[in-house]
Amino acid sequence: MKIIDISVRNGTAVVVGMILVVLFGLAALTRIPIQLNPTTDRPVITIYTDYPGAAAMEVESELTLRQEQRLATVQNLRKIRSESQEGRSRVELEFDWGIDKDVALIDINTKLASVRSLPEEAEKPSISASNSDEYESVIRITIQSDLPVNQVREILEETIGPRLERVEGVSTVRWWGGSRREIQVLIDLAALDSRNVTIGEVQAALRRENQNRRGGDIEGGNSRMLVRTVGQYTSLDEVRRTVVKNGQDGVIRVEDLAEVVDGYEKPDSVGGTMGKPSVSVSIAKMTGANTIMVTRRVSQEVERINRENEKNGLNLWINYDASEYIWAAIFRVVRNLMFGAAFATVVLYLFLRSLVSTFCIAITIPLCLIGTFVLLAAFGRSVNVISLAGLAFAAGMVVDNAVVVMENIFRHRKEHRGNSRESARRATHEVWAPILASSLTTLVVFLPVLFIREQAGQLFQDIAYSISFSVILSMIASITVIPMLASRLMGIRGDDGNPGGDSRKHDAPTSDGGMLGGFARLVQSFFFAVVNAGLVSKPKRVLVFAVVFGGFLASLTLVPPAEYLPQSENANVRGRITNPTGMSLEGAQRQTKKIEDFIMADVDHLFRMFCYTRRSGSFFGVTLEPEFATAENADKVIADLEAYGRKVLPSDFRFNVSRESDFGWRSEGKRIELDVTGPDMDLLQRMSLDLEDELRQMPEVKEVHNSFALANPELQVLPDRERLADLGMTSQDVANAVETVLEGTRASYYREGGKEYELIVKAREGQVLHADALRNILIATPNGGTIRLNEIAKIEKNMGPEEINHIDKQRALSLRIDIQEGVALQTFIQKVRSEILGPFRAGITDRYGVPSTTYRVEMSGTADDLERTMRALSGSFLFALLISYLLMAALFQSFGYPLIILFSVPLALTGGILGIWVTGVEFNVITMLGFVLLSGIVVNNAILLVDFSLRCVREGMELHLAAREAVRVRMRPIFMTSMTTAIGMLPLALGSGVGMELYSGLGVAVVGGMALSTLFTLILIPLLFATALEFRGWVSGVFSRLFRGAPSSAKLTPVRVDKAGS
Repeated sequence: MKIIDISVRNGTAVVVGMILVVLFGLAALTRIPIQLNPTTDRPVITIYTDYPGAAAMEVESELTLRQEQRLATVQNLRKIRSESQEGRSRVELEFDWGIDKDVALIDINTKLASVRSLPEEAEKPSISASNSDEYESVIRITIQSDLPVNQVREILEETIGPRLERVEGVSTVRWWGGSRREIQVLIDLAALDSRNVTIGEVQAALRRENQNRRGGDIEGGNSRMLVRTVGQYTSLDEVRRTVVKNGQDGVIRVEDLAEVVDGYEKPDSVGGTMGKPSVSVSIAKMTGANTIMVTRRVSQEVERINRENEKNGLNLWINYDASEYIWAAIFRVVRNLMFGAAFATVVLYLFLRSLVSTFCIAITIPLCLIGTFVLLAAFGRSVNVISLAGLAFAAGMVVDNAVVVMENIFRHRKEHRGNSRESARRATHEVWAPILASSLTTLVVFLPVLFIREQAGQLFQDIAYSISFSVILSMIASITVIPMLASRLMGIRGDDGNPGGDSRKHDAPTSDGGMLGGFARLVQSFFFAVVNAGLVSKPKRVLVFAVVFGGFLASLTLVPPAEYLPQSENANVRGRITNPTGMSLEGAQRQTKKIEDFIMADVDHLFRMFCYTRRSGSFFGVTLEPEFATAENADKVIADLEAYGRKVLPSDFRFNVSRESDFGWRSEGKRIELDVTGPDMDLLQRMSLDLEDELRQMPEVKEVHNSFALANPELQVLPDRERLADLGMTSQDVANAVETVLEGTRASYYREGGKEYELIVKAREGQVLHADALRNILIATPNGGTIRLNEIAKIEKNMGPEEINHIDKQRALSLRIDIQEGVALQTFIQKVRSEILGPFRAGITDRYGVPSTTYRVEMSGTADDLERTMRALSGSFLFALLISYLLMAALFQSFGYPLIILFSVPLALTGGILGIWVTGVEFNVITMLGFVLLSGIVVNNAILLVDFSLRCVREGMELHLAAREAVRVRMRPIFMTSMTTAIGMLPLALGSGVGMELYSGLGVAVVGGMALSTLFTLILIPLLFATALEFRGWVSGVFSRLFRGAPSSAKLTPVRVDKAGS
């Protein structure tokens, strides 16, 4: 290759290129986004529509069903789910992985625009298509103040919130706690009754009087004057003095009927920090923004806000900063990367016993790793624990090509004793083809990985990019930097053609195993003896094959059941309390306070505790002091909380506590879901409860959460449509009156200081506590009269659903199953399928009297993700092997020799399985990636052996001697490359701490596979090579005798291999 010759001749240009790579790499590192995990984008788009005051049944019929009907035709839709709750509809569209969300959003907006006849009270649908960056918080803030919490929220909305939203890199700012300000007209129902006034008339008066209207203009002479009627309220006194009615009893004003209060909306949730009511803020970053820089800018803005509000007693406290966790995780990865690189360098020196040679090879480590940042930035990737783990794994791999080149340069110097530049040039030319082959086989295994679109696949991509870029740069460095440095630093005089004397004197690498000395010779003798025995004795050769492949088959029995994503070492604790239906907010707070009090009093080393409570339940979080924030301490907190929760919470409350996932607290972890779908809700409830009972009997089940909740107690107002028609009224008139009395409705807006506040009309608290009070409310009739509610409607006590779920437009119930610690996800999935789902599906018709095709029970959630990812990885592994085989076939110009090389893959799989079995690491989908990576790495050693053996045979060497010579010559570079790769990965494989759980399994699989395959490749590949060529010679002899009439006693002729290798 000309690039080799140019590099050897132009040392200065190569050095300049090295400097530029380092400079550009460091510059890229300052600009590339830094975050904890790669950005993952689930193909889910969610539509939220608020319908205040509507029950779940009305939300389903008037919102959800109409939207589902249109949205079901969106292109590339995989599944549509919906939840209809009190006051809100949520429709979730799940697409195939890899979908273009921008195109999908256009389609969704078009379909939503075509939905007709939505209720006027329903708000405009909002669409959320956020990825992990825009959804997960990078910083959380608590606002501490002596002011009332509602006033703090008002300050946040008016001043603090907008300032935080303007910080560069901030995507969204969300807050909770406190209530919005509103002007309340609190009606005295007794006063209405005594004056024969309806609440509707109060609303109409407020709307009528609170107006500014244009009146046109007056022109006279040279002047023009606008005319406006100014009637908008400027004070609450004007609201109070508003005339509602002027009749025989005189003027009736608002103040005669109601109390006008400057108040706050009724809260549907409350938030608190460290046991006190508070307002909390959560900030997410934009996609591609640098988490470190965003959190730093937000922290600086918080400091400025605190200085400005110091006198007001307002203080913003940052209680979670993602950058702290990121720095801790990245520090560990970088530390392990440096240890790995240092260990690899030490191994090199032990083998080479030459500082200069070690330097020449070791310099490629920082050169390639720093240069990788340029390519990561160019491809729009980020620096995170996954991409850095890829670099750490590559630290030992990038020297492999350099070792092969340096070893061959030394062999040429020793055998030919030519000048340094010529030896470097010829030696590099000799090995550039196997270097290219080994590099390409490493690269091609990652090509299929890049097409895995599931969440785990998106995590794989960053490690694939990091290793691939490093290997590309190492290949380039091995044929440019290494020969250039070797020709100038290895102690042989320039270009005068004279030998440089003894190689050791001039600091060239030794060939005797370096400092490993006698041990290396002993190892070499052992391999020579085994290979020679196999070559000489066919029974012994068969025995070797039987041991190797028998061991592979036996190792398959040791493969542990699979998990999905790694279990987190995160020390943050998160918990949920799920309340029974019909719970008031006050009742929910009382139960939540029991847990809060326990956390405040009994959790050691508590740093922060927050809680968010709704009627349906509570969500809380516990963070320990940094020096005590370990997984072990977090697990103790979890155990204590679970025991206390079982003790103090009523039996119909559900309580779940776990560690926060590295992939966000919404990550499902060790949990599966069962979806039961069908048309009849009553039957679905029976089926889900039966399934729940069966699941709870399984010892592997920790908790079962059923989306079916006992129905909400309801007072149902049933309008008399005929009576209403006689009066010229509608059901809408009845619904409006009831909603206004109980929940309150907006009559108009009150404007003050450039801001608008809702003017709400509702009955005073405590006036409607039972059905009789509701029956007696007055409603206005079109003819100006009044009528009581019980004259136009019946009121009945009944039960209604709290939530109605759909899957693909059918009603559905879901069972969320939490699994006990120590139970493998794959094992549990298989057991649920065989022991629960199989019999249940088979018995649907007999048990419930309905067709099994109408009612379905399916697994979803993590179970579905695991199976899809495992199928994708299996396909990727086989595809990677096929690509590697075809690539090697093209390079060797033979379809036979690559098959010999691929026999090293089962050896690697055996080693990886044994490594996982011995260490007990979790066999998750990221660990599985290690086996895909192995298939591209371990063939490198086999390529070196087969390539050298072929070269010797082509030069006329006897077959067995060629096989032995390949072992002798290539043993040291094979051991050097394998040991540098394995030892470079060892700190990551065996390390512990924040973030290490993400890739330790992958490291163990690669180290184990490299170790075992290296030992057996040196034995198996030479014997397979000899056997294949002997078989081909035998076949050639048979055909020769058949077609040329050769005597049957003819001896086997020596095998001849042409230059094409065919």
